[in-house]
Amino acid sequence: MKHFVEMGQWYITHTCNLSCENCLSYNNYKISGHERWEDNEEFVKLWSERVHIEDCSIIGGEPFANPDIHKWAMGVRKYFDTKDFKVCTNGTYLEYHIDNIKQWIDNGIVLEIQYHDPSHKHKIDVAIQQILGSNTHKITGRDWHGDPDYYDEFDEIYFVDNRVAILVVASFQFYTHTIDGTGDAEFTHKFCAWRDCHYFYRGELYKCGALVGAQGMAEKFNLFNKDIITQYKPVNVFDNDLGNAIKQLQKSVPQCAMCSTKKMLNKTFPVGVKKVDYEPIPSTSQ
Repeated sequence: MKHFVEMGQWYITHTCNLSCENCLSYNNYKISGHERWEDNEEFVKLWSERVHIEDCSIIGGEPFANPDIHKWAMGVRKYFDTKDFKVCTNGTYLEYHIDNIKQWIDNGIVLEIQYHDPSHKHKIDVAIQQILGSNTHKITGRDWHGDPDYYDEFDEIYFVDNRVAILVVASFQFYTHTIDGTGDAEFTHKFCAWRDCHYFYRGELYKCGALVGAQGMAEKFNLFNKDIITQYKPVNVFDNDLGNAIKQLQKSVPQCAMCSTKKMLNKTFPVGVKKVDYEPIPSTSQ
């Protein structure tokens, strides 16, 4: 019997070309680095044998910055025949992946675009036209009455052959959160928007994306609360009591106290740690 994971996201890169304020996984700071498919495929296969993911996504960072993005999309799809399967992106690299995205859609993979700058929208619209051509129709989220029900949060929903192909939403504001080492873990977790959204990273399952991004921060910077980050123990696929370990992800952990709505992460770091400019990243994905 497989264990149930409601929301499972495959985190494939710390690298992002944008520096959005309050990024969940701290990609607005100078952390970077890709997870290569060849180093992760065996773990994806093992997890597919032990869990069923209801809502499955590939995420970053900016996933399209990873040169193995196509391998990741088709590879995870090979092992997880999940109905709600998405590749998430900020939409800035679509023009370099038109043929790949067409193949994803043919294999039941939905492209989820959350764009963070209004100036990007025209290029996104052009790319969508190139991907879908005339074989599509579009509705707004308020007209969505299907399953999954959260699709009604998107501004635009594109269909191909009556299947959802592309989701688009403007996302200009992020939750305020931080690594500040203070606060009440249970109180913070109670109001956490991501308490049910777990991340697969380097073969293990983490409670949330903030903890995954924090690993990159701890590796690169001398954080004052580095120990509490590195002491976190993710779920291992070989855990003998995997079902219970997954259930424990629903509960608060000491690291939840790192998140706060009162302080900003950039107040705890010296100048030069934070990214400030748009950074184009050449695409090498095939």
